[in-house]
Amino acid sequence: MMFFYGDKRVVIPQDPDMRTRIVDELHATHPDIVKMKALARSFVWWPGIDRCLEQKVRTCSVCKEHQNNPQAAPIHPWEFPERPWMRIHIDYPSIENQDVLIVVDAHCKWIEAVRVPNATASATVTAMRRLFATHGIPETLVSDNGTQVSSEEFTKFLTDNNIEHMCKLPSPPIK
Repeated sequence: MMFFYGDKRVVIPQDPDMRTRIVDELHATHPDIVKMKALARSFVWWPGIDRCLEQKVRTCSVCKEHQNNPQAAPIHPWEFPERPWMRIHIDYPSIENQDVLIVVDAHCKWIEAVRVPNATASATVTAMRRLFATHGIPETLVSDNGTQVSSEEFTKFLTDNNIEHMCKLPSPPIK
């Protein structure tokens, strides 16, 4: 006689060998714990099944070996610029709820930090004009592909100043 938990899950009796075989079958392809629990919840149930599944993943040497290993990012060594302010890198972190334009010179690693009211294309252009008046116009500007730097206004600003724009690839998310 079979018992069901909910509409479709089979209740597995208190048979340690049967439960071990089911957990081994669910873990055969070494899915992460979330996928394994979702799969189990689709078909079987017994009191404490989550603990059994978590224990299986925690004690699995293959899972331990591959856990939290992000994909290796391709290395892109930048050529060293011949002179200061030849290539600059920019980004927008938010510091204490304020947007700050960070500009780093690739030659000497000089950092400029400009607080802006909002991280917009207009604010970026205004800040860059002031920096260019002080340091000169770079040949290359490297940034992420944020809306500020992919806008028509910023693209026109770079084109008018004969600056090559390079977009760096985003880092893969850390799991």
